[in-house]
This record gives sequence, C-alpha cells and structure tokens, in this order.
Amino acid sequence: MRKDLLMSLKEYDRIKLLEKVKAKEITIKKGAELSGISERQFYRLKSSYEKEGVSGVIHKSRGRPSNRGYSSTLKSKVIKIYRESYRDFVPTFFSEKLEEYCC
Repeated sequence: MRKDLLMSLKEYDRIKLLEKVKAKEITIKKGAELSGISERQFYRLKSSYEKEGVSGVIHKSRGRPSNRGYSSTLKSKVIKIYRESYRDFVPTFFSEKLEEYCC
C-alpha cells in the first residue's frame, strides 16, 4: 500500500466522476464522455477503483524511471563534458560536438 499518493488533475476529476457514477448521479456512458475515454476503459477504471480505491485510478508507472531513458552514469558524463569544454555552445551545436567526441 502506498503512503503518499500524487495524482494529476485528470485523475482527480476521474475520481469525482467515478463517485458520481457510484451515487448514480450520472451514467457510465456520461462519465466516460466527460473523462474523454471509452466506455470500456471507464468500466476498467471503475473496476480498479472499486478494488484498489484511489490508488487504482493513479497511473501505475508514476514514480518509475522511463524504460527509454539513458542511464544516470551516461547523463553525468555528458553533463561533465558540457560543463568542462562546451559551456558556451547551444544544445544543437553541442550535440554535434558530442558526436565527434564519442565516435
């Protein structure tokens, strides 16, 4: 169980809509329309909200590093090269010099 829950405004709005659906103030179809997702996805969201509570609405990848990102060691090496030798370069020109430096 997560202690602190960080959520986006979109997720917060979806929780409010799910509560309205639960109280039968609006239909699933209307909730899906207002949240900008399909009815099928809204049913999935409703199911996970019923099972897990608020954490069921929050995106599961939140707080995890990107699987497409570069390693922290590579990032620190590039920043070190930039700060030592190419501080006054614009990013595009620096990326060209970095290619020359590496390859």
